Amino acid sequence: MELANSLGIDPERLLLDAAALRRRQLCAAFLHGSTRSWRVRRRIWPAAVAGLLIVALTIAALAVAAAFAAQQKIDDERRSQSIQWKVIDAQRP
Repeated sequence: MELANSLGIDPERLLLDAAALRRRQLCAAFLHGSTRSWRVRRRIWPAAVAGLLIVALTIAALAVAAAFAAQQKIDDERRSQSIQWKVIDAQRP
């Protein structure tokens, strides 16, 4: 308090000015159809982008897992067919 007075700053005046500024901001927000002033703005975009990123990564992981399982099935079928042909070839004279 003493430092503010020694610098010529009136703390009560600063408080009154801040209250007046806040009142003007709320009045402007009300007149222009907003229920919030620019100070109280909620940031939804970072959460939306993070959510979309999580969904995209989940879908990509599921697609990779499904492709891996399908390839395993194809490999097993080819392996069993090659074993069958080896058995047939071995039985021929």
